[in-house]
Amino acid sequence: MPTLCDFISRRNIAHIFRIIDILKSLKMKLFVGFKTHRFVIVAVLFFAFAKANSQSSLDNMATTSYSITKDFDRTQLFEMIKTLQSTYDLEAKLTAYSRNQNKLKQLGIAIKPVDGKWVEYTTRAEEGIAPVCIEVGYQKVMFIKTCKSVTEIQDLPKKQEKEAVVEINKVSSRQQKLDSLKVSAAILAMNRKAEYALAVAEKAIAQNARLEETQAAMNQKTDSLKLEKSAKKVELKELQIEVNSSIRERNVLKTNNQREKARRDSLIIQQQRLQERLEQQQIELKIAQEQQAKNEQLIKEQQVVIKEQGLQSETAESLKAYRTALLGNTNGDELLKQGYLLFAMEQCLYKVYRGYTVVYGNNGNFLFTINQELMERPTTGTLKIKGRPFSYTHKANVIFIKDEDGNLVNQHGEVLSTVNTF
Repeated sequence: MPTLCDFISRRNIAHIFRIIDILKSLKMKLFVGFKTHRFVIVAVLFFAFAKANSQSSLDNMATTSYSITKDFDRTQLFEMIKTLQSTYDLEAKLTAYSRNQNKLKQLGIAIKPVDGKWVEYTTRAEEGIAPVCIEVGYQKVMFIKTCKSVTEIQDLPKKQEKEAVVEINKVSSRQQKLDSLKVSAAILAMNRKAEYALAVAEKAIAQNARLEETQAAMNQKTDSLKLEKSAKKVELKELQIEVNSSIRERNVLKTNNQREKARRDSLIIQQQRLQERLEQQQIELKIAQEQQAKNEQLIKEQQVVIKEQGLQSETAESLKAYRTALLGNTNGDELLKQGYLLFAMEQCLYKVYRGYTVVYGNNGNFLFTINQELMERPTTGTLKIKGRPFSYTHKANVIFIKDEDGNLVNQHGEVLSTVNTF
């Protein structure tokens, strides 16, 4: 058997150091179970030895024949499949199975080398399947077929014995052959694990490179997001200021609306009060008008008496009004109305009684009397000032007194200097 040193070539050494460099670059993350670097180096050297030695020893293994009869059960079939997998590094599986009345009536089996195609065989018989012969080698399938005759089935042990003798000539005993097969299988498994570890290491390096690129991109994106967040924060702050300003304006408007509503309600109440007062005044005016009608009838009767006594109505009414103005006594006359009017460019107070009206100056002094009741309707007539006759006109709370020439005069009968005629 070749030794370890026989297989450590320059190419293998270069391959070993490449694996070591990869492991160092990964900081041994992929080999958590390895305690020291020396163990890793030994494992790699063993991988190199196995790779060099396995091909030469396994290629020289002899083929082995198996037979399946109708008496086989499921347990025996799976034991044979397990042997094919562990000893000959073959993939094997059952594709069909049916057993009834202690007879195997249907069988489907498929065997595949590691790098080959599936070799399949299927058979079925109601009386039990015919014997099936299988011949395999290490990672090889020679054939799967129906055994030709009973002689061929009986000759299988002899053939296996002859093949065993041939193998004994190559190996000292069958036990050594089995040990060699186990070692070869272990070497192959180690070979696969080492190749897998190398592939994982290279994949990890590529992943690390991609991760670094991704990390750099993520860092750049994070910085961009931070800047965007800062800008959004400033924008949000400005928006909050605007919102607060809008809230204040809304509160001011709300307060103003409340004030306006209170003012409007107050105006409505005042209007209602004025309306009620106006209605009351209308009622009082109606009563006054009725009383005035009675008074007018009374005045007519008084005027008849005055004429019978040979007195002028105007003089009598003037004397009566003058006495009322001086003494403040109406002698039972009822005040019908009072208000303000314009006379000689001044505001004057006037009081209306039954049958006459008294006009006072802005200082409360007596000016003159009119022998009619000044109401809202336009009124014209004559009066005497210092014994002289004058005409007057009352309209829209304004009274004009004119002499015979049409000149405006004051309460003394003197012509006004500002305005002469109309």
